[in-house]
Amino acid sequence: MWTQIDQRIKRALNGIRLAFRGRVTTVKNTGPVQLVSGQGLAGEPILDAELFQQFGLCTVPPEGSMLIALPVGGKSSHSIIVATEHGNYRLKILKSGEAALYSQDGAYVAVRRGRVVESVCDDFIVTAKNSVQFKTPKVETTGLINAALDITDKVGSGGKSMAAMRSSYNDHDHRENNQAGGNTSKPNQQV
Repeated sequence: MWTQIDQRIKRALNGIRLAFRGRVTTVKNTGPVQLVSGQGLAGEPILDAELFQQFGLCTVPPEGSMLIALPVGGKSSHSIIVATEHGNYRLKILKSGEAALYSQDGAYVAVRRGRVVESVCDDFIVTAKNSVQFKTPKVETTGLINAALDITDKVGSGGKSMAAMRSSYNDHDHRENNQAGGNTSKPNQQV
């Protein structure tokens, strides 16, 4: 009797399709869930399998990325993708305990040891509806700072805007220490 039970359990387990590996060929990124098509390593087709990702993190894996598929109900035709990886693009500069977001073309944001956040990219764009705040004692740059509007210094202690300082400089003069005692002319070089 136990032999028959063991055989039935073995047949049932053999009917369950386990997780398998494959490669991504295309990703549809327009619906509420991304749909991945590809091919399993044993040659089975993967057609429009849902790609599940952690909330708040969204990636579109490039063609050729490896994938792990879980067949729902044991059917390869109804698989879900639970992980993707592409060794050619994965950052290999991280140390133990560090994390990063990265793109196929090499841009990344890395959270480094020592409470350092590093970003490497061609253009860094911040769009903020109300404000951007830097709460730091020092900001350094090796390049230009361009502002479409005015810049104000020492805001907390009645500082002046660059436009106000420019106007004050361009309009200033000095009392002459000569016999005429009049004021000098305005500066020839305006700011």
